[in-house]
Amino acid sequence: MIIASSDETQPLLPTEEQLKYDSPNDPQNHSATNPSRSTLPPIEPMRYRDAYRATQTLEAALENDPLQHYINETPGYTPPTSGEKRYKRWVNTVLNWTSIRRDTYLTIGRGESYILARPKSEPSGLVERILDFLYHGIGRVARLRSSRDSRRRIEEMKEKMGAAIERGVGERAKDMMHVMMLMTHPRHQGKGYGGGLLDFITASADTLGKSTFLESSNIANTAFYESHGFKTVSEAIIGDEEPTWKRPPVVVKIMVREFSPSS
Repeated sequence: MIIASSDETQPLLPTEEQLKYDSPNDPQNHSATNPSRSTLPPIEPMRYRDAYRATQTLEAALENDPLQHYINETPGYTPPTSGEKRYKRWVNTVLNWTSIRRDTYLTIGRGESYILARPKSEPSGLVERILDFLYHGIGRVARLRSSRDSRRRIEEMKEKMGAAIERGVGERAKDMMHVMMLMTHPRHQGKGYGGGLLDFITASADTLGKSTFLESSNIANTAFYESHGFKTVSEAIIGDEEPTWKRPPVVVKIMVREFSPSS
């Protein structure tokens, strides 16, 4: 399998065999405590059978994410029941299926650690159309199930993050690699999985002559991204004007790693 750019003239990533046996991992981007390139498990394309595990990783990794707390913990908030958690996991699993078909989606440990990035392949064929229909349908249902306060906070997040991307990246965004998500289950954090995946994506972007950007909603991760060549170019301050939010505002950093031809 080759994940190709939208015009199909140039592969975004190597073949599956190259992914398994030639996963780049710049040792200069790792501290002495991180595993070397040779000790990391193989980087592989995400598969449908691993989508549910990736959903569990997402849930565990975001448990202490400030932005998730802001969106979910509205007035009258109660923790989800076990049934609601199961429903959300299966919804996110279907969304993962759409990303497998449409986006650059790589994993270590069959969903235990993963990265989701764009540019994406343009959808084509019956399967893509079905998954696209499910994606938009699930999005509409999720919006209806969420509270009015939560929907308002989501709109605030989208507006402020969009403005921050425009300030920091501008028109360049459409020509850059965009890291949408980088998640590692807490039981595997500290093993270098996230760094290996991030290095792979940025090295792939370099081969295409592209810079890379991402949004980080947890300032505790800033040093990690900086160690991989990213720099903060703008910020979105979310929750600063929300009277029902009693915690400090959430700072979302827009970070860029510029194209490095020597990588």
